[in-house]
Amino acid sequence: MGTVSLWQWAVAGTCFLIMMAAIALVVFVLVKNSQKNADTPPPPPPPQGR
Repeated sequence: MGTVSLWQWAVAGTCFLIMMAAIALVVFVLVKNSQKNADTPPPPPPPQGR
């Protein structure tokens, strides 16, 4: 394999940072929702099958 150019590293790093930010945002929202709805029971799961 040849050498990886700088812009490929930049694109990979940017995608990685965006992915990490998205995961952190999802975890943050889930934690906030779980804290807010701690006293209310979770909604029943949707029925599987038709």
